Amino acid sequence: MGWAFRERPPSQGEGNDHFRAKRFPEAIAAYSEAINLSPDDHTFYSNRSAAYAAIGEWENAAADGQNCITKNREWIKGYFRLATAQQNMGQYQDAIDTLTRGKALADLPKQTRDELATKVAECRAAMVRDRTAACIESANKLLANDDIKGALQMAEAGLRQDPESAELKSLKARVEPMFQRQEKQRVAGLSRTELLKEEGDKLFKAAQFENAIEKYSKCLDAEGSMTTPLAVKCLLNRSACYKQLSNFSGVIDDTSYVLEEHPENVKALIRRAQAFEACERYRLALQDVRTAIGLGISVIGNANFTLCTSMQGRLDRAIRIDRAQS
Repeated sequence: MGWAFRERPPSQGEGNDHFRAKRFPEAIAAYSEAINLSPDDHTFYSNRSAAYAAIGEWENAAADGQNCITKNREWIKGYFRLATAQQNMGQYQDAIDTLTRGKALADLPKQTRDELATKVAECRAAMVRDRTAACIESANKLLANDDIKGALQMAEAGLRQDPESAELKSLKARVEPMFQRQEKQRVAGLSRTELLKEEGDKLFKAAQFENAIEKYSKCLDAEGSMTTPLAVKCLLNRSACYKQLSNFSGVIDDTSYVLEEHPENVKALIRRAQAFEACERYRLALQDVRTAIGLGISVIGNANFTLCTSMQGRLDRAIRIDRAQS
């Protein structure tokens, strides 16, 4: 005989008694029996989730929290149960998503909405703490391997997401003078042409693209070749400046120089494809995109692979439209 639409199974009351007495394994057993007798009652899953949470069995707590939601999507406690388990498993974004779904329920009292907001804030703060700790750990590893520049960049990245971190501020204050000394030594050892590229790089970072182009051009003139490693870097950087200025002919010229010597240069392929597309030379753009995709995701990286596959679809459509109109 089922209990779903009659009185509660006796095991439900036993489970509550065990829970109040902090006999959590016994409570879990009683709630499990109640679920067997009345599997559609969402409160049993909620209670068992709480019991699992009390002994730190977060995966089981999460599963019962989800079951509770599945049985009754309008009951806010299920969302709290699931989010609490996700939070304790370090799945902060999942917890925020769960709480957001709960917040969308109608007619929630203000106190409940405030509790949801508090829990979301806790998860976001925990995410920042974890990311900060990861940045600190990575920066210290880089520093131990004498990668001073990398350590400084990691500390600065951490401060962008946690500007008040005293540990990150201290780390940056320690590493920055080391980097400045290292950088001074590096620049002192640069050749005249390397210095011109260095000046161009600084101007590029300052968004002074026309001035950067002038420096890269002087570097190429002084280098006297378009095929040296330094020349290739200058050509790629100058093409990036041209792209920022929407000078797509300049982009195509500089990337083509690079691709003559290095036909599988990913930056040059993608940048030239983007320039061809901007000039409505879709077939040439598609050719470069397919070449890049053909190199494989392990070579071009996830971000570039995603970009290229997106471009490929867009270019295929543009070519079909051109054919239909011709």
